[in-house]
Amino acid sequence: MKWPDPLQSRLSEALPDGYTLVQLSRLDVPKLVEKLPEWYPNISHGDGARFTRPKFYFESVSLKYESSRDTIIYVGLKGVELVSMVCLERDYDTKSLYGRLGVVAPEHRRSGLGVVVMDLIEASARLQGLANIYTYATLHNNTVQKLLEKAGYSPVGIVPGRDRECIPDRNEVVRVPEVLYVKALAHRERSLEAHPANMTPAVKRIWQTIKNVDVLRTSVD
Repeated sequence: MKWPDPLQSRLSEALPDGYTLVQLSRLDVPKLVEKLPEWYPNISHGDGARFTRPKFYFESVSLKYESSRDTIIYVGLKGVELVSMVCLERDYDTKSLYGRLGVVAPEHRRSGLGVVVMDLIEASARLQGLANIYTYATLHNNTVQKLLEKAGYSPVGIVPGRDRECIPDRNEVVRVPEVLYVKALAHRERSLEAHPANMTPAVKRIWQTIKNVDVLRTSVD
């Protein structure tokens, strides 16, 4: 199914002066592959490594003017300069949208572009009738955590050693813990609230810790 074009909405008006957001095209793949290690030096290993390989884009990503796939990438431009990217993956079976990776060039991180990208992600999910958005944030620093929480995402769990990152100043590849964030959207389907009787003591302790976050307040019996 073709992705909706959220860029035709009010999002284009919210972009900082001189910036645009467009769907990644085949011609821009080499440029993005070249830029990403500059923007995000520890991308060479782990989940992000696929974004350094052109084959990933040509085989798995829905590129502009080409066949639609369940993975899409939007890139940010300042004039004609490539300055950001965000990768989204949809799952119609679970009505979920996964924010796999988002990166902004260091010199553009205070431009306001990241805020518009967060709006883009939510607009895309809503236009497709999806029920929730989820993503992971590293515990190597808290920059993404702050951005997600400001956008209304709730932390619901931590996965020890979920990913691998190259730490440039240590010249070492290490496993890093990540926190899972979820944003529940208004949806016509009912949600079943898990009953403590169906939980082990360990799971019950986790449930007690997160039961008051926003993502669980939408549950009904």
